[in-house]
Amino acid sequence: MLIEFRVTNFSSLQDEQVLSLVATKDKTFQENNTFSPPVSNPIQLLKGAVIYGANASGKTNLLKAMEFTKRIILIGFKKLVEDPFPITPFLLGEEKNNDGTGFEISFYAEKKRYCYGFTLTQTQIIKEYLFVYETSRQQKWFAREWNGKEYIWEYGPKFLGNKKIWQESTRKDVLFLTTAIQFNNQQLLPIVEWFHNFKITTEMWRDSTSVSIEKSKIHQEKMVEMLKSADLDIRGFQIKEEDFDLQALANRLPDTLKEMITKDSSQGKKINIEFSHTAQDGREVLFDIAKESSGTKKFFELLGPWIDAMERGCVVVIDELNNHLHPYMTKFLVEMFFNPKLNTKNAQLIFTTHDTSILNQELFRRDQIWFCEKYNKATQLYPLTDFKPRKESNLEDAYLSGRFGALPFFKNIARVFEKIRNE
Repeated sequence: MLIEFRVTNFSSLQDEQVLSLVATKDKTFQENNTFSPPVSNPIQLLKGAVIYGANASGKTNLLKAMEFTKRIILIGFKKLVEDPFPITPFLLGEEKNNDGTGFEISFYAEKKRYCYGFTLTQTQIIKEYLFVYETSRQQKWFAREWNGKEYIWEYGPKFLGNKKIWQESTRKDVLFLTTAIQFNNQQLLPIVEWFHNFKITTEMWRDSTSVSIEKSKIHQEKMVEMLKSADLDIRGFQIKEEDFDLQALANRLPDTLKEMITKDSSQGKKINIEFSHTAQDGREVLFDIAKESSGTKKFFELLGPWIDAMERGCVVVIDELNNHLHPYMTKFLVEMFFNPKLNTKNAQLIFTTHDTSILNQELFRRDQIWFCEKYNKATQLYPLTDFKPRKESNLEDAYLSGRFGALPFFKNIARVFEKIRNE
């Protein structure tokens, strides 16, 4: 259950930007769009957030920052100490920022509230910390900070285990959290498990759906019902397991790649999906997934993450959810997260979109709507609530008229061409 995410000096994000899923005191759609985690002194949270903004405003960079946070915790990046971290700090400032790139994420896991953050350059971690709230009081579990010569370490009394060994085993280019987990620290396992369930936009959705299909017949039945509900003229689907010849694949590749592929080539299996349609005379006709529309394929690929999120209470983050989807389809997918009968584990959905047809107060609370805009070359993330719109306001009209900013600005193309001709 995500509370908030903070990032500083990452790509187009210069100053600290904060995406918060903390609900305001607004009572609108409180039962459907908000929830209280099952902990003592809970913070009321939102089941989702949508982010609008022009192309190149920085929406995707915010999501990439989330993805980087997940990947460095779970799998790391560096194979050698000399390898740089794959991050680009903000490069368009008046002076180069040498303070590093910072990330902080707050969330609930296993009835505890965690606040974990770190700051790094392209070569080393310069700050890392973890605070835990078992009640309303903050506990420092660990912290380290580079002073230019060495790390200064701090530990709280609630953080248990052989801290000296973990500390000595942590290189300057590796997170202490990751090292402690590798040495079987049990206290930190809920954090790692939470990040495993943090589903980010750039991951392979179809792979997730394939896993969900293989998981159980119940998942398959749910997928069929979702396909039927979406009015895609699909009555069901079937899975075909086919031989996958790596050698044959390699033979179709350029010579530069052939040797790499054939070194470990062997006969394997691949899964293919066929959708069942009903012909005009009532016959069942099977279509390979490749013959389906882009919208149908995207919808199908989202079914795995959607069902998995509903069952486990995951956080799902998607860039440009509306791509290839009709506005009603986008609305259908979003409403699933806001339906308490379907979303019983309080899964959360964060997505970017250009679809203004869903920008209304019949679907979202005002504190669920965010905007991205470039200001002085840097991305600014801000909520709709900054503008204090009325409950009866037409948000789509207000946004497209420029009231909330975050719109693309176009020059008069005729005048540009005229200027070129005159020159």
